[in-house]
Amino acid sequence: MSEKESTYLDEYRELHEAIAVINKYSKGKAPLQGAAATLKYFKETIRQIGTLFLHRLGRKKPEIQPLECELTKALETIKNHYHLIEKLKKGTKEEKKLATLAVDSIKSYNKHIESNAPSSRWCDKITRFLSNQQLSPPPFLESKKLHLPFSASTNVKTKQRTVDKLQHAFSKVACSLDSPSKSTRKRKITTQEIDHFRMKAITLLRDHKLKVKRETVQKTPIVLLSEDPEKGIVSLFQTITPFPGETIELKGKFKRNPENTERPIPMSDSFHLTTSSTQTGFPHPSQHHGWSLAVQLIPVCPHRLDLMTHFSILQENRKEIANTLLPMGKHNKHGKELLKLKKEAFDMGKQELLSLHQTLSETIVKSSLCANCPVEPLTHYFDLLVTLPYAYDYLSETNAIMNEKYIKIPYNQLQEARLSTPEQFKNRGHTQEFLIERIKEQEEKLSYDYEQANTDFEKFTLSYIQLMGKAFTHGTVPIILQELSENLAFAPPLLDEFSRQLQHSAYKQLMIFLEELKEKLSDVEHMQRYLNDLLLEDIALFKGETIDEEEKISSILNELEAYYNQRYYSRQ
Repeated sequence: MSEKESTYLDEYRELHEAIAVINKYSKGKAPLQGAAATLKYFKETIRQIGTLFLHRLGRKKPEIQPLECELTKALETIKNHYHLIEKLKKGTKEEKKLATLAVDSIKSYNKHIESNAPSSRWCDKITRFLSNQQLSPPPFLESKKLHLPFSASTNVKTKQRTVDKLQHAFSKVACSLDSPSKSTRKRKITTQEIDHFRMKAITLLRDHKLKVKRETVQKTPIVLLSEDPEKGIVSLFQTITPFPGETIELKGKFKRNPENTERPIPMSDSFHLTTSSTQTGFPHPSQHHGWSLAVQLIPVCPHRLDLMTHFSILQENRKEIANTLLPMGKHNKHGKELLKLKKEAFDMGKQELLSLHQTLSETIVKSSLCANCPVEPLTHYFDLLVTLPYAYDYLSETNAIMNEKYIKIPYNQLQEARLSTPEQFKNRGHTQEFLIERIKEQEEKLSYDYEQANTDFEKFTLSYIQLMGKAFTHGTVPIILQELSENLAFAPPLLDEFSRQLQHSAYKQLMIFLEELKEKLSDVEHMQRYLNDLLLEDIALFKGETIDEEEKISSILNELEAYYNQRYYSRQ
């Protein structure tokens, strides 16, 4: 074994050992069938009745088998390593093998649990009834199934500044403000190259049977990826997002003529596309009303879903919807039509709806610890937005970037760090400090982007992101710490009013999204009124006027608070 392989096994030994334990359990004897099973159940019932009565008489204590203790510990280890498994899926060849082994082992374990689940036979009912008379069930009976995260994250390899990412959002606006010749000269791409690239893109999409409108290909910007002046070769790149979570990347090269007397020659073998689809079941800002929070505010894998009645039902519903939103899923087409309808409705009432968005932003800032922060950046941003075509797309992407910088990236960095050095995160104060430091790093990058921005268009957008992100930080950090308290075994924080408002909003957005996908599409006028009502409800929520009125969501929030406290105190 090489030194590299030895280091690899040492680093992930704990996960390896836990996988080995559940494999040992799930690869036991197959469940009996028919008469043999009936006899087994009968004998087991008699044995448990005897054990329970002897235990009550103080003559014998029920024993927990060594494998059951070992299994309980292994299950807890794997639950704490969910995020490590997701990380390994994107790592080296050896890391991917370990991730595959973990996933297959968990599926095998769950299948074994299901095949050995208690039936409705009378002997099972007697056993369960008598077992319930004990003061507390043995740890093994608490294990239940292992619930895997049901969404995969998209891994973007190229690093971009925020200003570069924003370019995709307002590229359609820029194209409408500048002439094609001026736009192409800035990017050092000729009009002929752009036309040829788009023709190739349309052909590739058709060959791969990807239903993307020609108009979408025409409006999506083409970026200069690289240029080799000596060889006269230019590489172009286009990213098309026909639907939140769906990405189509197209790349191709052209051979330029030195004298520019002939058309550029497409290098046929260089043109290819890659597609990916990631669905979480949680709405992108464009799938709500132009603003939504991040999916990271919803716990991904609570260890004991059996203790969370309301949350587990919602989580299962979300999982189902996420699968149906994939390209071949039954709700994919409906989701795209719904998004199109929302854009049309927004354009119809743009000025009024943007005014409500500004009021919502100001209300959120005032509800947070940023109550004394100046709101001029919000005014500048929305004054600009009213004048732009495709304002809905730009607003949605701006809020998506804000979620990424202030919630998603810091959350993922914390998950990665606590997996590498778990002993450093047993203290809630240190964990909170680490998370806030990662948020500050993102703020510094945004400040740098602001200094590098060339236009008020970019500066106003970045100022909006910074102000709203700063306002959210106070409320989102405790929500993230609440989820992590189960893995890191520290006391969960008590959420204040603003954190509860944000948490309430996240669950409301999720529940609305799940319901919308099951309903028939309305007309554009009705949708406009609907978006208007959603914004008014959000404004009322952050003014503290409606939380107690929405009992379904409040029961989930109360259940979460009770669950994380129960999990902490049960270990003390």
